Amino acid sequence: MFGPWNSVASRFKEDFPGIMVQKCICHSLALCASEACKILPRRFEQCVMMVDNIYENLNDPLIFLFFNFLAWILPKFVNLNKLFQSEKSVIALLHSIMKETYEDLLYSFMKKCPDPFNCNFKDNTMFLRNEEMYLGYNVMLLIQKPEINSNKTMLDEFYEQCRQF
Repeated sequence: MFGPWNSVASRFKEDFPGIMVQKCICHSLALCASEACKILPRRFEQCVMMVDNIYENLNDPLIFLFFNFLAWILPKFVNLNKLFQSEKSVIALLHSIMKETYEDLLYSFMKKCPDPFNCNFKDNTMFLRNEEMYLGYNVMLLIQKPEINSNKTMLDEFYEQCRQF
């Protein structure tokens, strides 16, 4: 649809010089969420695909943490999609809601920076320490449980994958 050579967009540009063609923001948000999910452990995906074993897999503390993390973060993407699919005119709200959502996600794992749109995501010194990250209320409660809190290797893996998400 948007390729540079023989696409709908390139043909529109050829027939209507000066036209501005924009990709669907809802599709772009879905692609972002889908790409982010690739960071999650493969066994998490396998667990989700095998619905008949889901309750058995929820006994795995790492899997349960990821389910709770996704229960917190995915509605943020869904709410943005709903906004862009609204039947009402929401153009006046878009910038502030997108900015608020972006900062909410950003500051769940990074220190505050003067300009959130120019943060250096490769600068590890800007990352919050694991115990400072906010990944949802349920995750916070789960991490306080001794059987989870005592497994530092598992928690380090969980935090790192959430940060990459």
